[in-house]
Amino acid sequence: MLQLLKRNNPAESDIVEAPEMPEAEQGTMQLAEVIDDGGGDSLQQGAYWYQKAAEQGFPHAQFNLGLMYFYGRGLPQDDNQAVNWFKKAADQGLAKAQFFLGFMYAHDRGVPQKETTPRHNLLHDTDNNDARVLLDHAVRYGKESDSPQSYKQASNWWRKAAEQGDVKAQLNLGVMYASGKGVPRDDSQAIVWYRKAAEQGFAKAQFSLGVMYSLGKGVRQDDTQAVSWFQTSARQGYALAQFNLGVMYFLGRGVPQNDSQAVVWYRKAAEQGDMDAQFNLGVMHSLGRGVAKDDSQAVLWYRKAAEQGDPIAQKNMGIMYSTGKGIPQNDAFAYAWLSLATAQGENTATKKRDLIASRFTPEQRTQAQAIASELYAKINHQSLLTAESPTTVEEAPRTFCRIAKKPAKSIPLKAISIILLVTGLSWLFFFYGKTLQEQLIMNLHMFMQI
Repeated sequence: MLQLLKRNNPAESDIVEAPEMPEAEQGTMQLAEVIDDGGGDSLQQGAYWYQKAAEQGFPHAQFNLGLMYFYGRGLPQDDNQAVNWFKKAADQGLAKAQFFLGFMYAHDRGVPQKETTPRHNLLHDTDNNDARVLLDHAVRYGKESDSPQSYKQASNWWRKAAEQGDVKAQLNLGVMYASGKGVPRDDSQAIVWYRKAAEQGFAKAQFSLGVMYSLGKGVRQDDTQAVSWFQTSARQGYALAQFNLGVMYFLGRGVPQNDSQAVVWYRKAAEQGDMDAQFNLGVMHSLGRGVAKDDSQAVLWYRKAAEQGDPIAQKNMGIMYSTGKGIPQNDAFAYAWLSLATAQGENTATKKRDLIASRFTPEQRTQAQAIASELYAKINHQSLLTAESPTTVEEAPRTFCRIAKKPAKSIPLKAISIILLVTGLSWLFFFYGKTLQEQLIMNLHMFMQI
């Protein structure tokens, strides 16, 4: 059976991404080059003069010196030294230093470790006290430190920065209240801080506020307000807001139901690499909803999602290869994609895969398995590259509205296939009459990023 509509599952894990150089401080590094008198590496010369100024108590110099240790620019990368200088600047009230210090505590980077056992058993058999080991693992596997003390310290520093109007700190503090990490869980307080950042034009905060309205957390449930904030964020190019806005149009929640608009916003998010938007865009092409029915376009977008590891998209790729819809029929590739879906627990792909395999000669089976191995290696290599080269620099809760998956049967008799498809869609419309919280499983996920 061809999977036509995407499930409502939220992301399964938190993702911790390495921070990037703030734009204002990129100019600082350029200044370091200007300071160079030709007697050595420019950044090293800059670090020398920042050190002199920092030791005299200038907070901006202290912060910049911390940045150089943090990023390993002009100085050896050293989280302990970064924290040392961030704290000196933070103690003098410098908001951006307070924000960075909160980040360091949230990830146990360069800060005192009170635990007697390593986090998540990550630091066994190593003498390296650099907490980047933990961060690297967090980037790869979506885990983060669970130290209550670290989160408490992080929230304390973020509060100081947030009270000075730092939008990233305001957003992070909202996330802390929404998740109950570092502070008592309080959705109304989360709303307060999301709103402060959102009203300053911060797209991720605008998205987060839309999520709270859509769920009725900390505020009265209001689809119209949710859509308004999703739109504001989406127009700034934030992919998650674009995807959620597409879902709201698809469901007719807070806006009149409009498949064409759903496609518009799915496409914007899909073109930014959002896996679920790519899948849903494939679905819309498969069904001819909001766009001309086009199996080749469906395959294009299913493939993009499948290559990011989506098991339902992988299953759909297998079926498209098996039936020759939108792509030349090829049982070897059908077997390979269905095998990948099965390996991720998509058991509905197993029967179809085994049926295809039963027709193989031993040589054909070997070839198909080789294709599956090659696809697996490619997908996992790409996932690793993505994890090791993060680009997102602010923190936001990962909240997903996912369209529920409902299969449409694909059988040899065309007339019966059409009847089954219509029946399945009728069931879908009945399903979408339920409340929003029953339809949209949206879960706040922390992103401890800068």
